[in-house]
This record gives sequence, structure tokens and C-alpha cells, in this order.
Amino acid sequence: MIDTQIDDHKRVLVIDDDIDFADSLSDALTLHGFEVKTANSAAVAKEQVSKWNPQVAVVDNQLGTSRGIDLIPQLKEQSPEIVCVMVTAYSVIDAAIQSVRAGASDYLRKPVSPEEVVHSLNNCFDKVHLRERREQAEMALMEREAKLQAIMGSVADGILMISAAGAIESANPAAHNLFAYPAATLAGSNVAALIPGGVATLELAAESSLEDGATAGWTVGRRRSGEDFNMELNVGRMMFHGQSYYAATIRDVTERQRHQTELEAAKTEAELANGAKSEFLANVSHELRTPLNAILGFSEMLMKEKFGALGSHHYIDYAKYIHDSGSHLLAIISDILDVSKIEAGKLAMHLEVTNVATLCDSAIALVKTRAQKNQISLVTDLAADMPDLFVDPRITRQILINLLTNAVKFTDQGGTVALAATRRDDGGFRFTVSDTGIGIAAENIERVLLPFGQVDDLYTKNKEGTGLGLPLAKRLAEMHDGTLTLESELGAGTVVTIDLPPSRVRSD
Repeated sequence: MIDTQIDDHKRVLVIDDDIDFADSLSDALTLHGFEVKTANSAAVAKEQVSKWNPQVAVVDNQLGTSRGIDLIPQLKEQSPEIVCVMVTAYSVIDAAIQSVRAGASDYLRKPVSPEEVVHSLNNCFDKVHLRERREQAEMALMEREAKLQAIMGSVADGILMISAAGAIESANPAAHNLFAYPAATLAGSNVAALIPGGVATLELAAESSLEDGATAGWTVGRRRSGEDFNMELNVGRMMFHGQSYYAATIRDVTERQRHQTELEAAKTEAELANGAKSEFLANVSHELRTPLNAILGFSEMLMKEKFGALGSHHYIDYAKYIHDSGSHLLAIISDILDVSKIEAGKLAMHLEVTNVATLCDSAIALVKTRAQKNQISLVTDLAADMPDLFVDPRITRQILINLLTNAVKFTDQGGTVALAATRRDDGGFRFTVSDTGIGIAAENIERVLLPFGQVDDLYTKNKEGTGLGLPLAKRLAEMHDGTLTLESELGAGTVVTIDLPPSRVRSD
């Protein structure tokens, strides 16, 4: 950083072989705020200049056997910036001319009053300060230019300064690399060699930025070899010394566009593959339902011995196993089919005003047998003034069944599963299914909300299922503009909340 402080110390060296005159002048100048030292010979004067570095020297022309006119050039050789004032007893005009030629800035004739010397010195120091300010301004300008050049050299984007006529005034290293030109060879070239359309293209880009606030536009650049490439062009106008210029920032976007094209192609391919998968699952699920219905129907007939006794009770047990396994498989297939339909956007909702108590009772009824078998308590907590909901009753019932089934499955004997329903303060509605089961570790909560995202650990490895219950419930809730949130702690149970917006609530 350049020091911009002006030296306020006014150092004056009085050079005179008349010791009394030098001392009296020194005392007078000191009273006027100058720092003064004296020298009574040329040798002492040069030594003081070397050690003390005075800004101004008051030089008597007659210094014993030497002359002040001869000393001034020697002092300036030692200190080029020193300002010299010649003092002489001679009034001949030639002495004044010789003094100026020797390098003196002023000329005083003896006898001289202290006021005359002070006036001359003040003028000298005005020149000193003006020179110092000019030098500092020049140094600051050089520093700013050096910083600008460093920035221009380090940025990755190409930067061109172009005249109104299209001549390239300057170009940073990135611009030379971008257009494949040797270093420092673009200056003086016409911009049309790099940007087809030249000034017209620059003007269009500048106007576009002013009109719509765009930071950059797309255009074509041309390398030295004649190869065209896609680039991002940002153009601004500027005035310098009354002349108009364009400042153009250029970025090669060929690779970015290629990556974007590849990304879009990959996305399209993934969407097609996902659609094909969903369609395949839907078709397979549909085809499996027909034979499963036959298996369930015939196994139920065997269980009830509709056409006569089977002869052994083992056959009835086997028929029950077949029916239970088939029912489980049909439930899995139904979940897969629902997920496939949702992903394909083909799961239609049939909205109607629905009683909440009826929904909850039917869902509890379907999981009650399994809960009793596992000695799990089913608890309901339904508000007395529950409103009706404008929902798809089948889908909403499916949400509750999935959540209750999941809760029962992961709750050990003697545990409790609770279903609560209440209106929220904001006018929405909330279903809550909680259990005292094995719970879910915090790092696995996000995973279990993904399709087929089962957690495989010591607590869950002996639990059957596909991992579709929670994700399907979440997607079905979202179809009703609702949300599903899950809170759980390993070993302490799980709470799943379904929140429906006020638009799904019908007041009494």
C-alpha cells in the first residue's frame, strides 16, 4: 500500500560561510516554523544533505574559495528533489541567470530580510508539496493499474476492451486463450474476427442488458482456426476521455451445454425407464390378482368344507395357511399396484364427504385380529365433535390401515397401538398413529419413507414386508394435499402424523 502522507516537516539547510549571518537567519526561520540546520562550507553542506535530507537549501553564492553556483548541481546530484534558493551580494543579472541555469528555483539579493526568505521558502515548499502529491498520485495510479492487470490476468473469463469502431484496445490472457491467439496479439484487431457481427452484435448485447436486466446473452465466437463455439457474452458501455468503448466479458459454454444436453438425455432416459418399470409392475400385479383370487376363493371353500368333509383336520389347517399367505400376497400386490399407479399419475381419486368415525372403525376392524393374536392393545381417541372430511374414503382408509398394520407389526406382545383423530387449531385435520414398538433410529427415518426402503437390522430382520406401507401412506396423503411426518426413537416407539389442510374439512 502506498503511503499518501505528506511530509509536514519543513527542513531547510542554510549554507553560508558567514557564521553570524547563517545563525541569525536560522533563528529567524525557526520562529516561522521551519526546521533549520546550517553549513559553513560546501563539504559540510553535502554531508548534511546526505544525512538529514533537507527539502530546501538556501545557498550563498560566495563560500570562501568555492561558489554556490557550482555547489547547487552537486547537491541535486545527491538529492534530485532538493529545491535551492540562491543568495548573493551581486546584483548583476548574469548572476541570477547563472543561478537558474545551475538549478536554483529562486534568487535573493543581499542584504536580505528574514521576511523575504520566509516568503521564498513558502513558495518552495508549495512546490515540494505539489511535487509530492503528484508523485503519490502517479504511484497510486500505477498501483491501481498493477492490481487491475493482476485481476485481468487471473480471471477465467475473457475480457475485451473495444472501441466504438470495433478495434480491440486490450485483451486479458483468458481472452487470448479462449480465441486461441498468441499472448498480446489481439490489440489492434477488429472484434468482428472474434465475434461474427462485430460491433452490431456488441450493441445488441448491450441493449438487451439495459432493456431486460439480463446479465449475459448467448452468441457464437470464432477461434483463430475458424472454429465456431458457443459463448456467453456480457457487454457494457463506458466513456473514457470522451470516447465510447464496449467492455465485453466472454465465457465458453460449450462444455456446459454438452453437460446440460447429457443431463437432459439422462433424465429423459430415467423417466422412460421409470415409466416402463411402473407399467411392468402394474401389469404384473394385475395379472397376479386373477389367480390369487381363485386361490383365496378355493382355499376358503376348503376351510369351510362346503362340499363335504376333507377327512383330516390337517387339510383344514393347510387350507387356512394357503388363505392367509394368499391374502398377504394380495395385500403386497395391491400396494405395488397403488405405488405404480401413483408414479404413473394414473391413480384416480373419488372425493366425497366422509365420516371420520366410520373411516377409523373400518381401519381398526381390519387390524384388530392380528393385534389380538399378538396380544397388542388397540386404542382409539376420537374427538367428540369431529367434522366430516372431503376425501377419497377408500384411499384414506388405506392410509390408516397401512399405518396401523405397520405399527402392529413392529410392536411386541403387551404393547399398545393408538389411533387419534382431531381438528387442528388452523382448521385442518390430523390423524395420529402411535405405538410402543421397537422404534426407528434417527438416521433411518428418511430411508423408511422411500419405497422399498426397509431397515435391515437386529430389530427388523424377522419382520415380513416390502417396505411400502409408510411410503405409500405418505404418497396417498400428499394426493389429498396433506403431509405425513414421522417421529421415532429406537426402543421407545413411533408416532406417525397425517395432517390434512382446512380445504379437506367440512364443517357441521
